Amino acid sequence: MATEKCLGWTNYETWLMNVNLTNEEGIYTFIVDLASRIKDDYELAEALKVWLEDNYFLDDVGIFKLCDAWTHRNFQEVNFIEIAKSLRDPVKEAQLRVK
Repeated sequence: MATEKCLGWTNYETWLMNVNLTNEEGIYTFIVDLASRIKDDYELAEALKVWLEDNYFLDDVGIFKLCDAWTHRNFQEVNFIEIAKSLRDPVKEAQLRVK
């Protein structure tokens, strides 16, 4: 099944995941810090996915619960590599502020 792009992202699921990861200060701070420590985009994508599975997966119902909208979305459709790559700009900005 073909998926439609959403606001420049691979699909709606990827856009929604990015919105939820970057819209809450504590989560955003954590993932930008993670991105500053993991230099490879594929490793960062996998680390994000594992972190989400460890912290937001509800075993009893088999869903991810990051926000209410996620209860009805297909987590497997999220392009974590695209999200990982998008985190590189905030990391660069933070590194420039430190210098």
